[in-house]
Amino acid sequence: MGVVRNGVPWFDQYHKPVNAKAGCLVQANDHYYLFGEYKTNDENKFIGFSRYVSTDLEHWQYTGLALGPQSSGLLGPNRIGERVKVLAAPAGGYVMLMHTDDLGYTDPHVGLATSPTIDGTFEFQGPPLFNGEPIHMWDLGTFVDDDGTAYLLTHEGNIYQLAPDYRSVVALIVRDIAPREKNRRRCFARAIAIFC
Repeated sequence: MGVVRNGVPWFDQYHKPVNAKAGCLVQANDHYYLFGEYKTNDENKFIGFSRYVSTDLEHWQYTGLALGPQSSGLLGPNRIGERVKVLAAPAGGYVMLMHTDDLGYTDPHVGLATSPTIDGTFEFQGPPLFNGEPIHMWDLGTFVDDDGTAYLLTHEGNIYQLAPDYRSVVALIVRDIAPREKNRRRCFARAIAIFC
């Protein structure tokens, strides 16, 4: 395996810098997949979530957009898509969660897309619902426990439990454990404790 150095740009097979802001790294099928926000210097609107694949974390191949903009709705014109997270669903397929918003950041939603394979095109499904309503949050993270239970973590410290297929929310586990905290939560497991 090669050496990955901080502060040094990564390049793809076309010798272009890897374009995957706020990336999410997933290991599957003996490969590493990097998903992130595809950005330009021209405007902030949603262009898509890029996908790169590598066998060694040093050499990356750009495989295109895993999810592109929609003709209307939460990822339509004059919208943004950020903070992409991709999870392997226990029963098969992949679920992508992200923050969607308008260009003024006044209409936040958690969005959801699915694909039968990690290297397939993701299809936007809309917002995952909790008690029949969308979740209006922006910064987010995910955590999958050893038993396969997945959680959605949002700014200000809400932790939601996802359904077994990861396509909806079944419970609000914790509310406001970090009031006024605007950065997404990160969790890691150590022994039998989970730290957030």
